[in-house]
Amino acid sequence: MATLYLVATPIGNLGDITLRAIKVLDNSEVLYCEDTRVTHKLLSHLNIKTAGKKIASLNLTNEYAKVGEVIDDLNAGKQVCIVSDAGMPSISDPGAWVVSKVLEADHIVTVVPGPSSVTAGLAMCGFNSDRFYFAGFIPKGNSEKAKALEFISRMNCTSVFFESPHRLVQTVEELVKTLSPDRKIAIAKELTKLNETLLVKPAGEILSYLEKLTIKGEFVVLVAPNTKEPKNSDTDAISLYGELISSGVDTKAAIVFVSKYLKISKNHLYSLLKISS
Repeated sequence: MATLYLVATPIGNLGDITLRAIKVLDNSEVLYCEDTRVTHKLLSHLNIKTAGKKIASLNLTNEYAKVGEVIDDLNAGKQVCIVSDAGMPSISDPGAWVVSKVLEADHIVTVVPGPSSVTAGLAMCGFNSDRFYFAGFIPKGNSEKAKALEFISRMNCTSVFFESPHRLVQTVEELVKTLSPDRKIAIAKELTKLNETLLVKPAGEILSYLEKLTIKGEFVVLVAPNTKEPKNSDTDAISLYGELISSGVDTKAAIVFVSKYLKISKNHLYSLLKISS
């Protein structure tokens, strides 16, 4: 039966490709790639022949336009893969929209798990990872970025986000302003690669060490949980609820989070916010 496979690819070290991923890539008739040049290099490294395969791009600029083409391939009974340049497709990478439409068309979607910079960073940093908050890429706009970092500073679990080299220092500088000096931050660079680097320091010290780091490559930033008791005034509840809503969280989920985080009853929140339960 025609199936759409989401195949995780190495985040750096090509030796991390799984045996199942190699088999699925080899057997697939159609490969949709974030960048076809990157995928061709991977296939060449794995000695997978490309003759007879359809290899096409599927990225942030054309994902919506490609949905029909992907579904047509599946309707024709073909085995189809989506791969990112690194890591898992649809996780802060193209693919989620296509997956939703493929499922609506009643086709099978399955996953071939593999390397993840999120879980790699969590495992390495030493912070509690019983649960964590993944923020993806931090917004570029000043106002949106400030709200995102303020939200992260409140989290009582480990937070993880991605940042590009040219924005890293500025983002960490802004993050440090919202944290207590003893709150730890971890910065992971070039995970699994030859120049892999991990920096774990209190917020009050991180910037002086960051200045010594070569700001090139891919970065994962992790923030240790907030262990201080949160404020629980009505003003704080309204502010936190507003931050959640503006970041895309729906009303009920925001109410549950604020209630648990600030230890305020949900009924009081509904009354305070003048919304119906």
